Amino acid sequence: MTSKHDAEAAAFFRRNPQVYAAFRKIAYQAVIAGKQRCSQRLLWERLRWELYMTGDEADYALNNNYVRYAARRLVDEAGEDLPEGFFQFRERRTPDAEQSTP
Repeated sequence: MTSKHDAEAAAFFRRNPQVYAAFRKIAYQAVIAGKQRCSQRLLWERLRWELYMTGDEADYALNNNYVRYAARRLVDEAGEDLPEGFFQFRERRTPDAEQSTP
């Protein structure tokens, strides 16, 4: 079952494949530098900075909700190319789970 956010993120990355490519590139820069762990958000903010500094005023914004999708995709595609546990992932809370919590 996919959520509205899953569908929106998938559509964003289909329309903007260069965003994922850039995210992957800077993640591998960290790996090559010997980093065993890295923050998804750190890479996303660096990507934001680079787009800002290059003056690439594209038709898209880097929505904070999409960073985890880029990171999950990278882990799924990279296999053993990324160190084990390179990114940390937390369980997503769903509205149903929030309502059932006392």
